[in-house]
Amino acid sequence: MGFPIVNTENVTLKQCKHGDFAYLKSDTIIGKSLDTYGEYAEAELALASQVLRPGFKVVDVGANVGLHSVFYSKIVGPEGEVYAFEPSHLNYFFLVTNLTINNAFNVQHFKAAIGTEKPLYLPINKLDDEMNHGALKTSVKDGGDGFEQCAVFQLDDIGLDYCNLVKVDVEGNEVDVLRAGEKLFSQQRPFIMCEAQENTKELFQFVKDI
Repeated sequence: MGFPIVNTENVTLKQCKHGDFAYLKSDTIIGKSLDTYGEYAEAELALASQVLRPGFKVVDVGANVGLHSVFYSKIVGPEGEVYAFEPSHLNYFFLVTNLTINNAFNVQHFKAAIGTEKPLYLPINKLDDEMNHGALKTSVKDGGDGFEQCAVFQLDDIGLDYCNLVKVDVEGNEVDVLRAGEKLFSQQRPFIMCEAQENTKELFQFVKDI
C-alpha cells in the first residue's frame, strides 16, 4: 500500500493506510510491517474505532512512532484530545515527525514515561540497530552509558476532566502504569486497551480491583 515518499539510508517516509509515516528501516516489527503492508496493528485500531467518537479524550502510553496516536487524532477530531507519552529519545523524534506531517495538532506529546517510581531508565536505541525499536523497557536500574534517564509522570497528574480510552503498551510494565492512574480509572472509567505479557494475572487482578 502506497509508496516511499522519501528513502534515505536509515529512514523511509511512506504513504500508508492511515497517513504518511516515517519509520526506521532497521525496525523489525513496526517498520517492517509498514514497509510490507502499509499498516500495523489493524485489529487494535479497529477495536478503538468502535469505542471512540469525535470530542473524546485518549491517553496513549508507549506511543512509539505515533501510529496509534495519529489514528486516534483523526477519530476524536479537533474537539477531542490525545495525550501521547514516549520516553525513547529516538522514537520520540519519529512520534513528533509523524504527528506533524499528519496534521495531528490535537495531540499533546511528551518525551516521558508513565509510572509510580522515579527515576526510570531506558536503553538507548540507535538508527542502525536491527531490532524491535518498540520493545524498549524502562527500569529503575541505571545501566550506565547505554541508558537514558526518563522524565516520569503519573496519569493522575494530567488532570483530565474526562477520559474515554487509555492505551498502554510498555513491554511488561503495564501494571505500574495503571497504578499511576487509580484516581483517573475510578472516577473517569475509561476503556483500557492494554498489552498483557508475563504479567497477565496481576494485570487482570488490578483491573478487577478498580
